[in-house]
Amino acid sequence: MTDDQIRFSCRHCGAKIKVSRELSGRTGKCPKCGEAMTVPEQGLVIELQLDQEPPKFLVEKTSKRWKKLSLYGVVIIFSGLIFAIAFNFDEMGRVSSQWRMTIGLFVFASGMLTVFYSSIMSWWHHG
Repeated sequence: MTDDQIRFSCRHCGAKIKVSRELSGRTGKCPKCGEAMTVPEQGLVIELQLDQEPPKFLVEKTSKRWKKLSLYGVVIIFSGLIFAIAFNFDEMGRVSSQWRMTIGLFVFASGMLTVFYSSIMSWWHHG
């Protein structure tokens, strides 16, 4: 770029425009979109597009509370499975106690409900 040129952008379409410094302060049309604009007085001025909104991003704002509850639910599920299966057999491989199996399955079901509840609540309370 030479010293006798001004570079700027169209406010409407963002087209980069380079004109002679002699045209500073004058009004003209954008060569790309045809919108009326004024050539700035200073050199190397980049104008923002004022008529456009900034891009919107979806940011997940799920509370740590629900994520932690979901993790607790997974731990409860595995605890119930271990209690119902591993601690329920004697050395011969037979079921040693029916109540341990029942409690283990109850703990497993409680873990499943906890995970389900935390999933619903994290969806409900998102962003």
